[in-house]
Amino acid sequence: MHSVILEININIGDDGGIYAEIIDNRAFQDIARAFTDLKPGYVRLPDGNNLEGLTIPERFIWNNTVGPLENRTGRRGTWTGYNTLGFGLVELLSFVEDIGSTPVLVVYAGYSLDRQAVSQDQIQIYVDEVVRELDILTASASDNKMDALRAYLSCSEPFDIRYVEIGNEEFFNPSPSSYGYRWFAFHSGLSQKYPNITFIATTTQSIETSPAVDDHNYEVPLFFINNFCSYKKVPRSDPKVLAGEFSVTNDDDSKLNNPFDSG
Repeated sequence: MHSVILEININIGDDGGIYAEIIDNRAFQDIARAFTDLKPGYVRLPDGNNLEGLTIPERFIWNNTVGPLENRTGRRGTWTGYNTLGFGLVELLSFVEDIGSTPVLVVYAGYSLDRQAVSQDQIQIYVDEVVRELDILTASASDNKMDALRAYLSCSEPFDIRYVEIGNEEFFNPSPSSYGYRWFAFHSGLSQKYPNITFIATTTQSIETSPAVDDHNYEVPLFFINNFCSYKKVPRSDPKVLAGEFSVTNDDDSKLNNPFDSG
């Protein structure tokens, strides 16, 4: 679909000069090499808090991140600074494809970091946004309308989207109180239209069932020691688990029995 991100293209001009080919919006080679060397089985994009945005209008609106750079309006960054959207949805998916990984596409599910949720009577608008997104990304090349739109976005072939996650970290209060109707609207609206895609929830607190759930754990070392075998105890009939994020966030060494401690 795109030239390999680590490739340097040198062209001979009509005047006999040698010129480097300029490719817009490619990843820096050192970053690309680091990712390639990691050989990730999957890459979750466009991330979680980046997707939600600080407010609903400042969410990751996929169609604002594609097309000519000069038409991308940008938005306030979730963490700091300003997000120009120069490395948008197509660039992200192309990057994952180029390094030989599988994308897990996360879609906005109507909840932002200011703890505001889209109301039940308005949620269909956001479901329709995702339908348009998936139609353009995955429709067959024989679909002339979608193929023409992809060509405008510099995509010659459909992307292979196998996994779609609905929302991000919906277990934080007060999100679960609205995730039930939001998950139902998205999952029921999308799963029938895209039967070959596995849809992933971010919590099971307020929904009846899901094919898979994304677990995020930021805990002290003792938590990970105590829960080392926790997934072995999960019944195989339960939803599949994606351990999407995990990290030790602070030190509780005083509670650990360290066999390497000389003291």
